[in-house]
Amino acid sequence: MKVFKDESELIDACLKLFDSIAIHMGRNVYVGGLEIDLIVVVPDILRPSVHVFEVKRRPKLKLLKQLSTRVLISDYVYVVLPYTAYSWAFTYVPDYVGVVIVDKFLNPHIIRLPRWLGNGGVLLNLMFKH
Repeated sequence: MKVFKDESELIDACLKLFDSIAIHMGRNVYVGGLEIDLIVVVPDILRPSVHVFEVKRRPKLKLLKQLSTRVLISDYVYVVLPYTAYSWAFTYVPDYVGVVIVDKFLNPHIIRLPRWLGNGGVLLNLMFKH
């Protein structure tokens, strides 16, 4: 069983998903008093869509509180977890949050798509205000 050294391994794996389509990607971004593990901004028709990823090597219930704040500022919210946390994700993560599982070969798999939340304009305004 692969043991991930830190969250940066999971973030690097997740970046592979958006390399070709993102117009902006940022890791460990501080915006509006929050640290966001990974932000991906993707071109869209009316405005860019904002995908926020919360990455955890070992998920805990504190993650659920973090997710509840991310939905207020994002168009799409994902949780990124190692493959060993697969069952945890489906037990605790709300169904409007996408789930990305990173396998032992560092390949990311979106196993549940997030729902459109429509709040990404809030984060875009905060990002470009600074």
